[in-house]
Amino acid sequence: MAEINEDAILQKIDESGGIGSYGEGRIGTGIQEMQKLAGMVQSGDIDYEQYANISQKVVPKINQIIGSLYSGGSASASAAQNVGAQDFLDNFYTEFLANRDAKQMMGRYLEPEELAMAQSAYSGPNGETTGRAFVANVSERYKASPEYLKGQSGEYGGQVSQMFQSLIGRDATPDEIEHFGSMLASGNTDAFELSNFMKQTPEYIERQDQLFREGVATEMEPQERKLLERGREDTLRRYAKAGTQHSPALDFAITKMMGDLADKRSSYLTGLKVDQYGGQKDAARQDYMTSLNKYLSDLDYEKNLRNQNLNALTQRGWNAQDYMTQSRDYQNWLNSQGGTQKTGLGAGVGSLVGGAAGLYFGGGNPMAGMAGSQMVSGVGSLFDNFS
Repeated sequence: MAEINEDAILQKIDESGGIGSYGEGRIGTGIQEMQKLAGMVQSGDIDYEQYANISQKVVPKINQIIGSLYSGGSASASAAQNVGAQDFLDNFYTEFLANRDAKQMMGRYLEPEELAMAQSAYSGPNGETTGRAFVANVSERYKASPEYLKGQSGEYGGQVSQMFQSLIGRDATPDEIEHFGSMLASGNTDAFELSNFMKQTPEYIERQDQLFREGVATEMEPQERKLLERGREDTLRRYAKAGTQHSPALDFAITKMMGDLADKRSSYLTGLKVDQYGGQKDAARQDYMTSLNKYLSDLDYEKNLRNQNLNALTQRGWNAQDYMTQSRDYQNWLNSQGGTQKTGLGAGVGSLVGGAAGLYFGGGNPMAGMAGSQMVSGVGSLFDNFS
């Protein structure tokens, strides 16, 4: 594209002031320069955008000269007419007015078809008023077009990106900026409506759930630590009472309890949603702590029940031991009377089987193993006596 210096054109017009009795040569020179520019548009040496930009500076200058000659009397007005002033006003000046108003209203110059109709409007009665009304109508239709909205979407990119960051927690993609930016540019939606729309998306809802879960988890930590310590102390106390505080089973019991609490925490938080509690973290935290308290209470109940069963098993073992002692005394008496010698095999097997069963049902507790051994050994001895 050729480079055109509009200042050089303006200087050339001024230098033509000596041509003609009233300086009408300036009008003629200006018209020639504008015709030359129009020809360059036709030949492709410059584009219409360049031509229109230059005319926005040159045409007002020529129009000013024509106005001064028209107001100077009939002779000077006639001189202006003789060098083509009216043609200039009908063509170049109406074109200038139409493009000036179009640029102001919609940010671009008129297309050829639009320009031809606009020039007709500017040439009629009340030219500028009628012409501006026509351009305003063109502008309104253009601003509703996909072409315009796509071009304007970038102007709303910052607003769209900020909404995505604040509501969804990420940057908007180029396609999202173009789409939602076009919606804002069209005027068919505003920031409030767009915000409400985004709050209905699964991505927004999931982020709110995640933020809610994180908030609840943070608030739960102090109370969780207290409950964990309580559970640990209860476990230590139970094992100390049973005399097994140095048993590996104690470490296992504490580790299992901590693992169970961690699993319950994870399971609760994973399924937690903000709409369950209307965003009230206190209520969600309280429900969780209630479930943990119940777990620890159930743990106490199970331990107490197991201890009761262990005590019953131990008592049975002592009862069996009493019987075994009486059976042994009777056997000795029989032997002294020349009775048959018993092998004692049943008592031995009973002791082994009972001990294993006691350990299994007693959760590895040595006391349970001893009780089982004593009780079943006694039953084995009875078999010896009658075999």
